[in-house]
Amino acid sequence: MNRVADFESEIAAITQVVATVEHAQRNELVEEFVSLFREDAIWTTGAGKLLIGRDAIAAFTRQVLPGAMKGLVPSYEVVHVLFIRPDVAAVKVRQRYFSPTGELLTAQGEGTPMYVMSKEDGRWLLTANQNTGVAANG
Repeated sequence: MNRVADFESEIAAITQVVATVEHAQRNELVEEFVSLFREDAIWTTGAGKLLIGRDAIAAFTRQVLPGAMKGLVPSYEVVHVLFIRPDVAAVKVRQRYFSPTGELLTAQGEGTPMYVMSKEDGRWLLTANQNTGVAANG
């Protein structure tokens, strides 16, 4: 097999997971978002709340996501992928918020999540994740 093609297809699959995170957030689709996690996943929210396991992530998301995106259009962009092993990747993401008309909303701040993903039965899943805000300059 072509290693470059394999690498590119894995990057594309990982990028698709991040695109699905964006879609789920934009449309406040709790179940779609939760389906991206391994059963035993770890998620640390932007406010520092630690959630362990898909059930805890789901319960938290059901409380905070509905209504959270009113007037916001989140954007998630893959910035860098580091393959730790062929089936484990650290994925750095740029998270920004826009108005429905496309204006960047700086008051919401910018996020710099780190997603550690693992490939399970041919599917990349969120495994250990830290959602971190970008510190203001100054």
